[in-house]
Formats: sequence, C-alpha cells, structure tokens
Amino acid sequence: MSALKRDGREFKEFRPTSFAVDHPTSVLVLLVIILISGLYSYATVPKESQPDIEIPNVAINTMYAGVSPEDIESLITRPIEEEINKISDVKTLRSTSVEGFSSINVEFEAGVDMTEALQQVREKVDIAKPELPPAAEEPAILEFSFENFP
Repeated sequence: MSALKRDGREFKEFRPTSFAVDHPTSVLVLLVIILISGLYSYATVPKESQPDIEIPNVAINTMYAGVSPEDIESLITRPIEEEINKISDVKTLRSTSVEGFSSINVEFEAGVDMTEALQQVREKVDIAKPELPPAAEEPAILEFSFENFP
C-alpha cells in the first residue's frame, strides 16, 4: 500500500480498489467472464433428480392385538432386541412398545453395506421368532429408502 495525499491529508492506497476505480471496463469484463464460467459450470455439473442415498436404518414392526405395552415389551420387543444387539455394526437401537404393537429402529454405522446389514437383521429376527408368541403377527422388516417417497 502506498500513501496518497488529498486535501493536505495522507491516505493509504489499497491497490485493487484503485485499479477497479481507474479501469472500470477491465473490471466489468472480468465480472462477465466469471459469470459466464459459473453458468457454464452449473449447466455441465451432473445432477440426479433421484440420487441413490442409503439410509443406514431398519425398522422391525410386530403386531400382537389386544396385548398391553408391558407384555409387548417382554414377549416381543426384548427377544428381538437381544438378537439384534449381537450384530456388530449397530450404532443405536431404539424401541417403542405400545398396546398391540412393537417397533424397533436399528441404526447402523455410516458406510455399512445395507444389503448385508438387512440380511443380518432378517437372520436375527428369524432366530428370535421361536421365542415370540404364536398369536403375534410376523415381524415386518422395513428398510428406509428415498425410493419409497415421491
């Protein structure tokens, strides 16, 4: 930065600003080039309307009509949870037991192969099935996916 004198006072000069003031056409041309480059980049960047994003979550829902939440917890939720806890890549396991319904949400670590994880969940649920009451409905295993949403 150099010093400028105006009206008897000394000011520090900021060269990029001084250049912009002294050469407005050059600045305008540079601005147009940057704008055209940005528009070209935006137009050529590949975009997907439905990207393939894996959500590392699986839900296990089981219905057993007319049974209290406490019984759902002990008869359905706990046996399935005990087996699911044996899977190595499980990050969190959350369950809800309400009257006649058990829901278990299994969240896996990021980067897990969801096809393999889903297969492990199916195997563990199959192991827990003999412990479930015979009148309970078959546990439904649901994989979360953006393909299921419009």
